[in-house]
Amino acid sequence: MTEIQDLFSLLRQSTDVDPQAIDAIRRTIAEGKDHELCRINVPAFASKHGLDEERAISAFLHAARVGIFDISWNVLC
Repeated sequence: MTEIQDLFSLLRQSTDVDPQAIDAIRRTIAEGKDHELCRINVPAFASKHGLDEERAISAFLHAARVGIFDISWNVLC
């Protein structure tokens, strides 16, 4: 297994992460272009893939926790 496969296997072990969201994230990483992957808008991602927004946010947070993504925050005033 590759490192990313190991990380997705770990992510799938979490029972509170939507499997459909995991599949959509995996496909996006496998098929996405670099400019699409450098910054992902999770609500837009959820809408595009027909996912519940809260469950998509949870999936991305869990994915960051296991090391698939890095999180950075933009604060708008």
